[in-house]
Amino acid sequence: MNETVKTPENNENRYAELVAKAAEKIASMRIEIENLKQHDHEPIAIIGMGCRFPLADNPEKYWELLANGVDAMQDAPEHHAYLNAFYDPNPEALGKIYTRRAGFLQQPP
Repeated sequence: MNETVKTPENNENRYAELVAKAAEKIASMRIEIENLKQHDHEPIAIIGMGCRFPLADNPEKYWELLANGVDAMQDAPEHHAYLNAFYDPNPEALGKIYTRRAGFLQQPP
């Protein structure tokens, strides 16, 4: 068996090696952190935006709804008449909906 005898000198050398490795690791982690911080401050460019919400088919109209507190819920349009088969004013009715109002997109049928 080729075992190293533990002496105070060996322990000190091992301790010094571990401290040196830890210091190297800490230094590399600091560099990595600084690189990550730089990414947080990189400029971004928004090159386009689109949206479709009830009563708003673009960002400007959506903002107007929000700013003016508009309730975009409305009665189901005529072309959604197929929903009538599922309607029941009783909220306890199984397999049915109990409201005729919802947020419908403004698009042709």
